[in-house]
Amino acid sequence: MGFVRMAQLLHEHGAPLDAIAEGDGGATPFLTACSNGKLEILIWLKQAGANLKATGDEGQDGLSIAAREGYLKVVKWLHEGLIAL
Repeated sequence: MGFVRMAQLLHEHGAPLDAIAEGDGGATPFLTACSNGKLEILIWLKQAGANLKATGDEGQDGLSIAAREGYLKVVKWLHEGLIAL
């Protein structure tokens, strides 16, 4: 089972799209996907209505996290999406 399908199943069974992980710097599923370069999850989260403007406890946003980790495809996708917002 792929990451997107797991996320879909969790959401279908009540897991909130913008849940904040305790002890993980305020990370949401969106921020976690950015920090791991999971573009397919990010696309699904956007389609499902997740908050793409979420920030961690220290104010870091998804774009800065993906850039720091070197996920250029994610950075490009986020940048293009932010321009459209």
